[in-house]
Amino acid sequence: MDGNSAVQANDIGIATQPSAIGSGSRPAVAEPPKTRACANCARLKMKCRWPVSGAGHLQDTSCIRCGRMKIPCHVPAPVQRKKRGKSTRVAQLERKIDSLVSMIASTQQLQTSGTPPLTPESHDTIVVNDPSTIPVSQPLQDAAQKPQSTQAAPKVPHFPLAIPSDSSTTFQLIPGFSFTLEEAQSYFNIYRREFMPNYPFVIIPEDMDPRQLYATSRCLFWTIMAAVAPQSSATQQGVENWFRQYIADRMVVKQEKNLALLQAILIHLAW
Repeated sequence: MDGNSAVQANDIGIATQPSAIGSGSRPAVAEPPKTRACANCARLKMKCRWPVSGAGHLQDTSCIRCGRMKIPCHVPAPVQRKKRGKSTRVAQLERKIDSLVSMIASTQQLQTSGTPPLTPESHDTIVVNDPSTIPVSQPLQDAAQKPQSTQAAPKVPHFPLAIPSDSSTTFQLIPGFSFTLEEAQSYFNIYRREFMPNYPFVIIPEDMDPRQLYATSRCLFWTIMAAVAPQSSATQQGVENWFRQYIADRMVVKQEKNLALLQAILIHLAW
């Protein structure tokens, strides 16, 4: 019995001893607090080392470098960084896109309600030799309702007239926004010389005449004129309204897809 008890006691001692050692061999060690660099080390872009008692939080403790050099040591207070807002250019582009989306939505709403939408045909451009003899725009319905007189009243065509080769040709979009052929050629040269190098996505060849571009793409012609020619705020607003209506009519209503419309939109957004 005594021998068995001793063996059991030894077994118990052997079994219990590792557990006691194992429990005491892993003491809980607290992680040291994170330190911040002092003003002197941060200014010199050097690694800031703190003694164990300092940890960069006590005002009466210096870092190892400042203590060795015997210079004042202090940790600057944390400053919250300001959030960077959107640039002015991005905000302007967002406003233009929102206005185009609202114009498209209003056009679609008018179509679903059965009311004919306002299209740029009412602002269709004309080319005349004498601007004083023909008005800028005149509804065909009003012209048809007027009684015929001895002198036939001039009618505004639905599409622009053929472009004459006379130098007195006048291009007119809305009242206050008209150009002679010489002025249009001058603005074309300014666009090629000053605008195209900074935004080389819409190239106008040197040998292209303004009348040729007007005959192929009126929208691109007027967009270049609006970007280059100086104009008042009221005229600029009128041209911008015409552009939105024209793009909404051609791309949304008529679903046209061509390069000239894309180039006109690029110039309108860029300039």
